[in-house]
Amino acid sequence: MLPMDVTDDESVRKGVAAVLKCTGRIDVVINNAGMGVAGPVEETSDNEAWLQMNTNFMGPFRVCRAVLPCMRQKGKGLIIFVSSLAAEVGLPFQALYSASKAALNNFAAGLQIECLPIKVVVVEPGDIHTPFTEHRIMAIGHSSASSYKERCRTAIRSQEEAERKGGDPKKIASLMWRIIQSPSPRFCYRIGPDAALVGLGRLLPPRLVQKLVASNYGL
Repeated sequence: MLPMDVTDDESVRKGVAAVLKCTGRIDVVINNAGMGVAGPVEETSDNEAWLQMNTNFMGPFRVCRAVLPCMRQKGKGLIIFVSSLAAEVGLPFQALYSASKAALNNFAAGLQIECLPIKVVVVEPGDIHTPFTEHRIMAIGHSSASSYKERCRTAIRSQEEAERKGGDPKKIASLMWRIIQSPSPRFCYRIGPDAALVGLGRLLPPRLVQKLVASNYGL
């Protein structure tokens, strides 16, 4: 195990260099590091917004930039991005999290065209029971005096309950292994009980989707 802080360019470079020194190659990269900042947009600071984007979007960017030269030299490789179904549907009081994952999806799509024959895959899990829930950061500007207090509490409580009842992360690991073994993986894999509903949401008017999402979280 090697420590790597994806928000630190030097840490990423050292981590990749350490692997290459031992193995001489990198065949697969899974960009899994991520975190969540929750709270009303109005009450979220620039620093909190940057922390969200710096970890979930800029982190994978740094890792890709570091590993692409060796993959390109070998003429092959696989880069997997762990995104989220939240990339497809904006989550209330987690708008920045949704934005970071949506940015990641489009980054991956553009990268795939650039870096052929290296393969790029996006995995979009739904609610999964992981320590993500306990490590969510609430915007420091959100207080008991907030005009958003009740609606924010209702939405976050609903989201956290869904996460605690979410799927087993081992299912995501099994999916990753199948992707790695596949000679021709798809670009995007959606997994979880909400995956089909998210796909259906693409066929519905955006305003209707927003109403359905709000209703789902008790808003």
